[in-house]
Amino acid sequence: MTYPNALELASKILSLAVIPTLIWVNSVSVDLALLKNRAGVIESRVKRLEDNQTSLTRDVANNSGTLREIKATLTIVHELVRDIRANMSRTE
Repeated sequence: MTYPNALELASKILSLAVIPTLIWVNSVSVDLALLKNRAGVIESRVKRLEDNQTSLTRDVANNSGTLREIKATLTIVHELVRDIRANMSRTE
């Protein structure tokens, strides 16, 4: 095989490989775009979940304070009921 024939054969082989290579590059590009879109969707969901978690944490802290107040009130009510019972048993 002579040098010009080898070059001609190589250029024909390479030209045949161009179309499949372009199709593959396009496919990879589309896959990359889809993955970037999916990453954006996931990031927005994570942000929303983080915001919900922050809100829930704040609500839990508020509920904890309220429960402490209820416990204190119930303790006072319990003491009052005990005193009323003691006074009722003394008067009988």
